[in-house]
Amino acid sequence: MEVSGRYAETTRRQYRRYAFAFCADVLIPLDELEEDDVVAYLATLPAKGGMRGCTIRAMSSLCRFGHRRGLISEDPMAWISVPRQKVGAAPYLDPEELEQVLGAAERLDPRARPTLELAYATGARVSSLCAVTETDVDVPKGLVHFRVAKGDRPYSAPLGTRGLAATLRLLELADYVPPHAEGRRPTLVGVGPAIVQRWCKLAGEMVGLRVYPHLLRHTFCERIANDPTVPEIVVVELMNWRDGSLLRRYAQARGSLKRQAVAAL
Repeated sequence: MEVSGRYAETTRRQYRRYAFAFCADVLIPLDELEEDDVVAYLATLPAKGGMRGCTIRAMSSLCRFGHRRGLISEDPMAWISVPRQKVGAAPYLDPEELEQVLGAAERLDPRARPTLELAYATGARVSSLCAVTETDVDVPKGLVHFRVAKGDRPYSAPLGTRGLAATLRLLELADYVPPHAEGRRPTLVGVGPAIVQRWCKLAGEMVGLRVYPHLLRHTFCERIANDPTVPEIVVVELMNWRDGSLLRRYAQARGSLKRQAVAAL
């Protein structure tokens, strides 16, 4: 997986974790493992959530590797696939809700609001955002480079007015260390994904909303995808997707735009 370059380090680490957990729980050598053993194990995992899917992906990768190299005679995962989930439109914050959340974040930590604001203004995933360093920011050009990205596809994103202001504020706070803290991470936001998730959760609770980092990404996508002046290819590249297959999941067309489209018919 590492040599192929198709998988990010976080994905490889996740696959290792689920593969080790499976092997430790079933205690059956891979060359003796049968499909029924896998199915029985999967049945013990929660039906909701991602544990079954992650386990299937991890074991499929491991068994495929072993089968191709003659380490196991038959691949027990050959006919087991991740069930397709039925999902609706992704949730997002309307403009008023977004401002309420950002306002609440100011009361948590000086870096909280600009961090959440930058997450919204770029649509970055939380792991990508938390890996950004000062050297990844080009203020004169208004760009931020995300070295850590899903699918191991680093990319650069432009900074609009809101994103640039948030970035400049975080640069001003580059030496900020919270009281009673031993230090901070050597990154632009200075904290890891768990802290950003906590900021989102607490800010949301203050205004009566359920907020998490990916909700800001959803909100970013909903805004740009429903702007008639933004081509679909631009949305795909700003979201750093491989293709546009996720577009309808992340951003349903607004009713007002649908009405506008048929008004002249």
